Amino acid sequence: MGKLCYSLSQMDVEYCLSWALAPFEDHMVELRLDELIFDADDIKFFMENKGKCEVIATYRLHDPQEVDPLDLTQAEPETDEDELAMAVQLLSRAIMAGADYIDLDLDFPAKERQWLVHLALNYGCKIIVSYHNAYGTESTEALRAIASRCFALGADIAKVVTTAHHSGECGRVLALYDFFPPK
Repeated sequence: MGKLCYSLSQMDVEYCLSWALAPFEDHMVELRLDELIFDADDIKFFMENKGKCEVIATYRLHDPQEVDPLDLTQAEPETDEDELAMAVQLLSRAIMAGADYIDLDLDFPAKERQWLVHLALNYGCKIIVSYHNAYGTESTEALRAIASRCFALGADIAKVVTTAHHSGECGRVLALYDFFPPK
């Protein structure tokens, strides 16, 4: 049987542990560290009290510039340095506290991504590199190149999220399983 994954945001650590986590003990939760009311100590406390639930820690950097995921010559988007430092601090704490996965956006700054990937490897934490397109779905070839790039950046799992406007677009995303069969 598959697992459910519930994204936790807009709550503090006590609320997460007392109410939100209960129905997901045998499943997964995603800690949206950019939206939770958590500090580094709260992350450690959550991880110590999560039970059997698997945890994905993620931090979505706000206001990313539009980047073409297929253009490898494009300069990295500029990121707010304070927010980036907070993201690295909280994700590092989650890794060291026992997160099962971290989820980094495809356009997460390279130096910091490499640090987090290295840290995760040392702590047995798996890497998800994700791509999000809220406006549409690229061609099958473009989606394949995006997924390949996720794996090239160190992903154990490539997560491709698009908005489908018709069933053909859903088929393009599902076609990725032909190129990257689940293990």
